[in-house]
Amino acid sequence: TTSLTTRPAERAAAPALEALFEHSTSITAAYFRKPPAARRDPAWLDARIAGPESAILVAEGVDGRIIGLAVLVIRGVAASPVRDGRRFVEIDELVVVPD
Repeated sequence: TTSLTTRPAERAAAPALEALFEHSTSITAAYFRKPPAARRDPAWLDARIAGPESAILVAEGVDGRIIGLAVLVIRGVAASPVRDGRRFVEIDELVVVPD
């Protein structure tokens, strides 16, 4: 059993987040092209961290190292004749280090 702590991401963690996104790209290379520059534009990262319609949560191991992340985005579904409108949180990306 691994002990870990989850918390909202901070901009200072950008290098660790980038490394996790890069890991995700490397294992999904058959499905996605490698971007020509940094995986995530700093403005994209800042917007996801700042919210209010999104968040990035990180998981830290006992040594304080970031070992995973989840990008959460709030989505909405309009009301229709057969259902009520609603808002929900979608896990847009989930990345965990392999060890």
